[in-house]
Order: sequence, then structure tokens, then C-alpha cells
Amino acid sequence: MGLPVDTKIPILEIPQQPAGSLPFTSMSDSDQRLTELEIRLSHSERTVEQLHEVVLLLKGDLERLGRKFEELQEQMESSSQETGPADDRPPHW
Repeated sequence: MGLPVDTKIPILEIPQQPAGSLPFTSMSDSDQRLTELEIRLSHSERTVEQLHEVVLLLKGDLERLGRKFEELQEQMESSSQETGPADDRPPHW
């Protein structure tokens, strides 16, 4: 459940292109800029979706670890009540 510690999550990198660098020669500058912005928005939306998936996986891990922590706390409390203080002398002393 969740991500293994050594899992690498591929994050899509947005290619950095100078303004007007798309291979469109018949488009006006504003059309080129709009197209570039749409491409960058598309890449950004994909990255946000990927990050959302990671957050959901980590949320599940956190909830699971929280439950395990509570179980261990209860075990420690019950075992300390059964054994008593550590500095008590054994009954044969």
C-alpha cells in the first residue's frame, strides 16, 4: 500500500522555449504565444494530476501509519500496567 521508499515519480518537465520558437511560420505572434501558453497549461495540468495521485498515496500511508502508532501505544500501555514499575524488587527479596 502506498509508494515504496525508493520509488521515483516521473514528473513531466515543461520544455522551455523562447517566444515564437514553435515551428509555425504562418501564425501571428499573438497566435504563437497563445499556442505556447495552451501547451504549457496542458503540461501543467498533467503535472498537477500526477502530484494529486502522489498526495492521495501519501495520505493513505499516513493514515495507515497513524493507526499502527495507536496500536503500538496501546500495547505499550497495557504491557506497562501488567509488569508494574521497573524498580520494584522481586517478591523473594
